This record gives sequence, C-alpha cells and structure tokens, in this order.
Amino acid sequence: MAKFNTRVYSDFDLNFIAHPLTGDLVRKFDEEAIKRSIAQLIKLNSYEKPFQPDIASGVNELLFEQMGLHTALRIESRVKFLIKQFEPRADLISVSADPQYEANTYEVTITFRIINQLNPITQRIFLQRVR
Repeated sequence: MAKFNTRVYSDFDLNFIAHPLTGDLVRKFDEEAIKRSIAQLIKLNSYEKPFQPDIASGVNELLFEQMGLHTALRIESRVKFLIKQFEPRADLISVSADPQYEANTYEVTITFRIINQLNPITQRIFLQRVR
C-alpha cells in the first residue's frame, strides 16, 4: 500500500536548530510555515532581503506615526498587499489592525486559507515600536 505525504508546504525553522536524531535542520510544515512566513514579511525592512530590495513591508515606519485609526488602516493595506503579492500559498480573507493605546502596540489579525484547503486560519501579530 502506498503511503501519501499529506504535508504540502515546508520551510526551514529560522532558529536553525538541528534535529536531535538526524542532525538535519528542523523544518516547519504547512500552517506553521505560512504563519511564520507572513510574520517575517510584515517585519521585513527595505534591503533586508538579499538581492530582492523590493520586498519590504514599510510597516515598521508606520509604527512611529501618530497612533490611531488612520495609521491602522495604512497598516492593514500594506499587510494585504504583502500577502497578496509575496505569499502565494495563502488565500487572504481579511486583515484588521486594532490600536492598543495602553500598550502602544497594534494587534494585527490576519485570516487566510492555505491554497487548496477549506479551513480558515487566524493569526494574530502584535506590532510594537523598537528602536
């Protein structure tokens, strides 16, 4: 009987941890791989990705703007553009950015589906200014 691999997508874990038995790099699969990829895209600044200077979110610059709904809408539009443009494995459903005034952060909630799968996935990312 043939054994089918149900995993579709995989990425290296960015901690570069070696597997204890095989010594190979540990990988993230499917949902976890795409979630990590989206989080990294959002945090990416200009010229941080070698040989691809156009891949940048610009979200970090918005975190230094006056906190409010206008800035939250700009963050939402940049995140939507990033996912649609640079993450082909995700079918975007919605993005919302909510300012958390007391904590001086934005809570970004992203809902998407993995291509060719039915279950929606929700990811929350907290964005905070860092010097």
